[in-house]
Amino acid sequence: MQIEQYCSILASNFEALSSYSKNSSFHSIITQIQKVLFVRVIVCCDHPYLVDPTLRNSSNDASLIDPLDAEVNVSGKLQLLDKLLLEIKRSGLRALVLFQSTVNSKKISTGPLLDDLVHQRFGQDSYVYIAAKILSKSIRAKKKESLKMFHKEASDSFICLCDYRACHSSVRLSRVDVVILFNSDPNPSNDIKALKRITIDSPRERLNILRLYSSFTVEEKALILSKQGTTVNYTSSSVCHQLLTWGASYLFSKLQSCTDSGSLSFLDDLVC
Repeated sequence: MQIEQYCSILASNFEALSSYSKNSSFHSIITQIQKVLFVRVIVCCDHPYLVDPTLRNSSNDASLIDPLDAEVNVSGKLQLLDKLLLEIKRSGLRALVLFQSTVNSKKISTGPLLDDLVHQRFGQDSYVYIAAKILSKSIRAKKKESLKMFHKEASDSFICLCDYRACHSSVRLSRVDVVILFNSDPNPSNDIKALKRITIDSPRERLNILRLYSSFTVEEKALILSKQGTTVNYTSSSVCHQLLTWGASYLFSKLQSCTDSGSLSFLDDLVC
């Protein structure tokens, strides 16, 4: 479903992507189309429901014993995160999961999707959820209480879900073994800046930081450009064109072959 949706978004504006005119009026139209496409495919990399909430009805199979599996299995990132968190719990470790929150017209957003997964899989006492920074006193007090609970030695909480916008100098986390970046900023170098705004005390000499991304998509190309020292300016038409066309031919061929064999074993190997 996720690959199909990604390819569909690109195919819907194939002519605009494949024709790169220097005509100023046409060029501005292409640039605007690319910006819209960029946002949609980035969101698709996280979860198909964030682009089209109606897909939730079509993917929920009444025969499934656990309805949560329906939401996890349509997102490669959620599949991997689910397996990672199960292994982290089994190993007695603690994780910070950072995410960029995106909201669509149906009010489905990244934060609640992750909240649902962790709550249903591990229980209410297994995690704390720090939403985006809000100036309300009651919200600030709740955030402070959540952090206090996460710090307790006897606490069952081993996961801290944190919105990037909540990263602030007031946030101090102790006994964190692993940081998982669920989704990156359009400019990946900003992820490190967000991490530097908070204080993480780890019992380990080296803190493991894992970044999840969808291969052969705009996310992978953004990471490649960032590692090369290029500022990823997605408002630039030429950069946006590079991002959107990256891996497209492979994904379309994979969609046509209708094969997904080996993906689950690959995830298991990756977690190990």
